[in-house]
Amino acid sequence: MDIDYNKMSKKELIEYIINLISQRAVSYEDRMKLAFLDEAPFTIWACAKNRKIKLWEGKCETVYDRKKEQVLGKDFVDEFVAQYEKEDAIEDCETIITTGQHMHNLAEDKDCFGHGIKTLYTHCFRVFDVETSEPLQAEMGVKINVEDELKRFERIKERGKILDNANKEKDTLTALCDKLLDVLNKKSRDGNLNLKDKREISSLKSKIEEQKNNLQRVFSQLLIDTKNCETAGNCQIKYEESAKSFRNLQSNVKNIANQIDNLLNTKMKNKQKRFRVALSFPGEYRKIIKGIANKLTTHFPKDEILYDEFHSAEFARPNLDTHLQKLYHDESDLIVVCLCSKYNVKEWCGLEWRAIRDLMNQRNNESIMFLRTDYGDVDGIFGTIDGYITVTNGNIDVVTTDIIKRHNML
Repeated sequence: MDIDYNKMSKKELIEYIINLISQRAVSYEDRMKLAFLDEAPFTIWACAKNRKIKLWEGKCETVYDRKKEQVLGKDFVDEFVAQYEKEDAIEDCETIITTGQHMHNLAEDKDCFGHGIKTLYTHCFRVFDVETSEPLQAEMGVKINVEDELKRFERIKERGKILDNANKEKDTLTALCDKLLDVLNKKSRDGNLNLKDKREISSLKSKIEEQKNNLQRVFSQLLIDTKNCETAGNCQIKYEESAKSFRNLQSNVKNIANQIDNLLNTKMKNKQKRFRVALSFPGEYRKIIKGIANKLTTHFPKDEILYDEFHSAEFARPNLDTHLQKLYHDESDLIVVCLCSKYNVKEWCGLEWRAIRDLMNQRNNESIMFLRTDYGDVDGIFGTIDGYITVTNGNIDVVTTDIIKRHNML
């Protein structure tokens, strides 16, 4: 009706405005809530403890074909609940209002003609009347096709189980990759690594990162494929397809892990040897070799260099000949031999040379390095096929650097 505000007293106008505010939301948030309420596909209604309907909103009129004025004050059990469900509905209403318990249900409610309408999935809960604070049973429901929803629920359930399993597999394999990367990162900080090992470590790290990327790609594709599946069976098929990729990735990571083990075991064997460099030379060239030995101590610990003056106490013993042969043959990474005319005729050089020749016969040539101080003959060495570095008092620094480089190549 039309209101003539000019004829209203100040008190009447204030009361009228207060009444308007109480009836309709005025804030943005409240107006948005009303917009949601108007557009939501749910039935939204509430009843008192006596089951009389007090609220009829949302899509109630569309679903039940009853206007608000036709249902307000009516008993919802008498109006909409099937005969065989009435006792349960009454009990549920009492429980919800009394305890505040929430309840879910699949309801076959009746329309205005008493016919069963399509199934509703409902959620019932307690609210309090904003004017009287009376507890009410509220219900929100949406129409569903039971067969379609059951299929969808089964698909969701199956997809959840599949993705949970796949995610565990992904996390386990990712954790293994991260552990391997951590091992390689720690190894890469080893100052004794040679260039070959550094390159191999870098290559292995790249391979692991590639497997991690492939793993994430397979899992992401599984998310997409199962999301588009219509049935639980189709989800399982997609999972079986991705499982093949997971198995291949697991095999790849296992192979990489084996390569890392081989690399670490090889370096461990090298580390288990007592000496990094062993020097074999005749006494005539002690001055040069001593200079090399002292320079090597700037890169290796002194006790890891097989040079007689560094181990004088140990070498003051019986049967030194066999002891030295064992040290040269079994306990040295790299043996540096000073070839010269005197080498063949020196007794101690001859003992050391026997151990060195045995290594050469075993094709362990990478552990032997030749220096030359003159061009005298040495048994078993051929100038046309065996390589060497000429050493003098003037190039000790350069030769020592080359020895270190050679050790790094082992």
